[in-house]
Amino acid sequence: MFIDLFSDDVPRKFRANSGDEGFVDKQRTDPLQEDRIPLDWVKAMVDWEKSFRKDSSRKESTPIVIFQGTEDGP
Repeated sequence: MFIDLFSDDVPRKFRANSGDEGFVDKQRTDPLQEDRIPLDWVKAMVDWEKSFRKDSSRKESTPIVIFQGTEDGP
């Protein structure tokens, strides 16, 4: 993917992120869903991920619990 060096955002790619096809279709056609992602948001996500990895490598870190539904599987 080519990123314009003078752009503040990048195109958003919609992927099937749920087993509920109706939800995925609604998300793609929802007028409130942005079709571009600000580069500042992408940078903040990368910074958070780096911080998360750094913090999770310490033994005294608080355990992380991830909740996930059962209907989103392949």
